[in-house]
Amino acid sequence: LGEVACDYSQYGWIPAFLMEHGATVTDSDFGEGVTVHFSVPREERDKLVADLIDRSAGRLDATFSGEEWGPFPVPRP
Repeated sequence: LGEVACDYSQYGWIPAFLMEHGATVTDSDFGEGVTVHFSVPREERDKLVADLIDRSAGRLDATFSGEEWGPFPVPRP
């Protein structure tokens, strides 16, 4: 599970950006700023973080805590 904390001016592009990187937005908290909660496959995390830092000119980063388990395809013999 991950989250990105941003200000309201940055929030407009964050959900679409996350979905483009294979993430699912699970919740958003609105207060003085916005915190977007999401889940993303582990193998997509590094690219997502690198692209997020690049897109935001170093102002944003994603943090991750815990794991989320979901359905996955089982290979057939």
